[in-house]
Amino acid sequence: MAMPPIQFDRATGVLEGANAWERVAALALSSGSKVASTFSHRGYNSCANLLRKTLPERDIAIKLNSDATFEFPYGDGYWSKLLNRSFSYEDELELLFQDSTDVDYTLIDCGANFGYWSVLISSAPYGSHKAIAIEPSSQNFSKLANNAEINGNRFEVMKCAIGSSRGTARLSGTKHEASSTSRASRSKPSRAAHGCCRATASCCVRNMATIPFIPCRAISSNRRR
Repeated sequence: MAMPPIQFDRATGVLEGANAWERVAALALSSGSKVASTFSHRGYNSCANLLRKTLPERDIAIKLNSDATFEFPYGDGYWSKLLNRSFSYEDELELLFQDSTDVDYTLIDCGANFGYWSVLISSAPYGSHKAIAIEPSSQNFSKLANNAEINGNRFEVMKCAIGSSRGTARLSGTKHEASSTSRASRSKPSRAAHGCCRATASCCVRNMATIPFIPCRAISSNRRR
């Protein structure tokens, strides 16, 4: 039976449901993020993932605000930065969404990963906006669907990739936050093209060209500092 998730409130810093070693790990992950933030968190993910190997397999539920909870595997190198209360994930997007609470929009969260932005912008402090979270990876999608469920299924989830036409895509990569997709070839793939990938999966490709919304990642790339 899976252990219940550890609880962490970013507003108060309160950590609940963790044993002594897990509390030490939380302090290390938070302090490590503060130090690593001075050099763009280089090396943080790798160090955190090494630490994760010493921890029990369980999730942590981060309370992002009074109406948003985001859950992920405890010790995950990419998301454990959230234990650092001064860390701001993709701060340009956060500023944009905070300034758009009274704007009527639907977020198309392409490459949603575990659904951080869909969880956040669908919460009351961010305007309770509609969101469609799209994620092709089966492993990521299970985490995404879980985050939708623990937040009352208030945003839609879709397991697919996005392309200009329908078809099949190949998903490759060894990191959940850095996988890539390419349209699958009907011919037999070459060893050189796929030999470096330790994990591959296939998924459908849906044509989203007719949907008049701006993908989340597109907003990020068009913002200026």
